[in-house]
Amino acid sequence: MARRKLTVDRHEEIKRRLADGRSLREIATALGCSRRLVRQIRDGERLTHETAASPDPLWMSQLEWPVIIHELGLGHPMKFIWEERAKALITYPNFWKQFYRKFPQYREATITAREFEPGERVEVDYAGDPIEWYEIKTGEIHKAYVFVSGLGFSQLLFAWAAEDMKSRNWLGCHRRMYEWYGGVPHVTVYDFVPGNKIGLMCPLPLCDRQTVCF
Repeated sequence: MARRKLTVDRHEEIKRRLADGRSLREIATALGCSRRLVRQIRDGERLTHETAASPDPLWMSQLEWPVIIHELGLGHPMKFIWEERAKALITYPNFWKQFYRKFPQYREATITAREFEPGERVEVDYAGDPIEWYEIKTGEIHKAYVFVSGLGFSQLLFAWAAEDMKSRNWLGCHRRMYEWYGGVPHVTVYDFVPGNKIGLMCPLPLCDRQTVCF
């Protein structure tokens, strides 16, 4: 069966309903088309011959691109920018793909080689969304928040899951991390926190690089 031709009017009507916040299922049912077609138009993957000259998908017009480019220039990871500004509009792969299609000059500019001395720093953060785990005896579903860290020189990783991100667990995760690494680096760096470098006095003899190499 031949695929139904996508007219400009039909294309614009789907875009209008997407802009109104209608769901894929609702639009597909109302217009008698597939959800795949609606999703392709939302993501800029399906165009008519008449609209091919303006390939930007609808969701791109809803973002402040100068702000996004500024944050990228500050070294913010692309995925963090997507989570903060575009997660409700589009999936991360499509955000990434459309950004570099529109701004190809930033593809290489976002790659920065960083070099650190042994024992210089550890970078810490919480890893994205919480994970779920099941209690076998009761069948109850719990959430756990994963604390992660990486040493600057060796890239050695540490992770610990806790029931919340309150101060007790935040500090406890740091204690476990330092114990697991066998000492305290010169600086602990927190992701996206103003004044994010916190120096700590090292209680262990980690400055002897002949014995400890982070």
